[in-house]
Amino acid sequence: MANNIKLRFLQLIHFSSLSYTPAYPYSDDVDLKREQIWTNLQKGIFFEDTGVFVPWYISLAFLDCHAERKNHSGNQNRWFFGGRSILDGYKSRLEAKIDDFGRYKTQFVEISEFLGFDFEGMERFNFLKSHITELLGEPSKHESERFGQFDVGYYEWENGRVTISIIGFEQFACKYFLTIGIKK
Repeated sequence: MANNIKLRFLQLIHFSSLSYTPAYPYSDDVDLKREQIWTNLQKGIFFEDTGVFVPWYISLAFLDCHAERKNHSGNQNRWFFGGRSILDGYKSRLEAKIDDFGRYKTQFVEISEFLGFDFEGMERFNFLKSHITELLGEPSKHESERFGQFDVGYYEWENGRVTISIIGFEQFACKYFLTIGIKK
């Protein structure tokens, strides 16, 4: 019974997101622009360069329609969206990963980008930290440190049910990631 109620609730969110028209172009007023971007993100991810809005909890077939390519490996499906503009002009290389457990698939609730290794990744990490802070204000949480010549740590912005995070860590090299999605 509880799973049925949860499924119906997710379907209701999904159908209301399908009819959602994202706010774009954004306002010149900083506070209104922040509100518009966060409002869009509560419903899904908006590709500013193509005008395509991809709602959270969307069917996997819908993801197929908007991805440049798809890869299935083991128990994971990955959709690659190519170079897309998000967050007021940031040029990204986004992908969605959804685990496949037989008949049960997890929902589309997160999109991410691998920013790169070492110096390239750190440069994109620091650029994004500045860009998102200017766009959405100071992060809700952050922790940073140096690892040799590299900046590592994480920065997280939260609003409603959405989290944007950038993270850098050392694992045989310094690796950097951007993630946008529904809080778990």
